[in-house]
Amino acid sequence: MHTLMRRYRQTQSEQQKEYYLEFMSERPCDTCHGLRLRPRSGVQIEGKSIVDLTDMTIGEAHAFLTGLTLGAIGGS
Repeated sequence: MHTLMRRYRQTQSEQQKEYYLEFMSERPCDTCHGLRLRPRSGVQIEGKSIVDLTDMTIGEAHAFLTGLTLGAIGGS
């Protein structure tokens, strides 16, 4: 990103500036909607993702996590 920003600042060409701006716009990802999760990170526990847990207060997270009943991995 630093090289791109440097080139944007140094160029005199408006056409080049428009080209560089295409890469520098901020918009949420269509897949994760700005949460920065990989597609395979869609694991949820009781309908909550890691992002949902980090958005909770400590008290809310504690209540949620202590209320879980976890079973064996793989269902065995």
